[in-house]
Amino acid sequence: MPDLTPGEFCQAHGISRMTLSRWRHAGRIVVTSTGAIDGEATATLLRASGLGRYRRGTGGDRNLAEAQRVREISLARKRQGEYRRRTEQWVPSGDVALGWAAIREHAIDRIERLPLALAPALVACRSPGAAVGVIRDGVHAVLGELAGTVVTGDPACGPVFDAPVGDGATKLAAETAKTNSAARSNQLDVDVAEGRVVPYRGLVLAMSGCFYNCRSRLLQLESTLPPLCVGHDQEAIEVLLGEGVAEALRELPETLRVPAS
Repeated sequence: MPDLTPGEFCQAHGISRMTLSRWRHAGRIVVTSTGAIDGEATATLLRASGLGRYRRGTGGDRNLAEAQRVREISLARKRQGEYRRRTEQWVPSGDVALGWAAIREHAIDRIERLPLALAPALVACRSPGAAVGVIRDGVHAVLGELAGTVVTGDPACGPVFDAPVGDGATKLAAETAKTNSAARSNQLDVDVAEGRVVPYRGLVLAMSGCFYNCRSRLLQLESTLPPLCVGHDQEAIEVLLGEGVAEALRELPETLRVPAS
């Protein structure tokens, strides 16, 4: 076998320059006085070690192809992971509108029952202190129920994910998955710019703020209404409670405004 230049040797054995350097430091490459690689002597060492084109069960070109396939799989998984992490930070605007409508409707339905539920007990109260207990217990019971609210349903326009790239994927399949994830990540940038998605953190802050204000209004009822309820009939008490509840529900707007960041 003739002497080879480093480039010819790498091509013949399907390896990279980095692999060639490692083999050289490991003593598996024989270099002539002219700096060329002694093809015959090096072939003997590689054959004994089962490296390069002498790798058992395959050839050098297949070694390189396999390395490229594994590399593409790794890159595809990286892109898929990056896209998944990015989508976790954003929520489609359509989902926000549907979800908030369902949550708000449930909260309003439960809170609006307070006047009818509490009025009979308040009629029997002969002191503001007794009325405080009735209102407090009723409000806390409602808030406790709403704290466990769970909204279910199909998302309006959730993100699309490819199946994770498996170890046995072909190079073409891995390249396709990588390209798809990159394209979807780019589309996410467009959706963010055009307002089709909202930040998850902003959504949490917006919802928390609305419910915090509504809760605060309801909790204030136990301090503002008791003196007004004592001595009134059930109808009058229902009106008083209804006004307080309506003021609290104004903190739950029909359209939720989510900060852009």
